[in-house]
Amino acid sequence: MLEALRAHRQRQRLERIAAGAGGWATTMPLRTGRGIQLVDNDLVFTTTSGQPTSGSYIDAGPFREVCRTAGIAYSARERKGLRFHDLRHSTASIMAARGERPEVIQRVMRHAKVSFTIDRYVKVYRDDVRDAVQRSDRRTTA
Repeated sequence: MLEALRAHRQRQRLERIAAGAGGWATTMPLRTGRGIQLVDNDLVFTTTSGQPTSGSYIDAGPFREVCRTAGIAYSARERKGLRFHDLRHSTASIMAARGERPEVIQRVMRHAKVSFTIDRYVKVYRDDVRDAVQRSDRRTTA
C-alpha cells in the first residue's frame, strides 16, 4: 500500500508542475464557525489541478473501472449493481461484525447520531455478519 501511495504522490507532483504557477489549487474554502475561510490544500486525492475530487468523479471514473476489472456489476443510480455509496454501508457492517462499538462506527461514518448509523447503515445483525466475516477470514488465510 505504501508503494502505491508513494507512486500516487509522485504523479501528483508531476501534475502540480504541469499545472504551472497559479494552476494548482493550494488552498480551498472551508466552512467554519466564523464563515468560510481558506485553508491549505493538503489533500491526498485531487483532480489534476489540485481541487478536491467529487463523489461523481470517483463514481464515474475510477470506481467504475475497478468494478469492470473485477467483473462486478456496477450501477451509478439504479439498484442493479454495486454503487460507490454501497461501500459505506459495507464498511459499517464489517466494523459491526468485527465487534467495533457503535460510537466508533458513528464517528468513522461521520454521522450526528449513533441511532442513524445503526438503523440506516448496519443492515444485518452483528452476530450474522461477524460469523460471515470470520468464515471469510478463515478462507483467505488458509
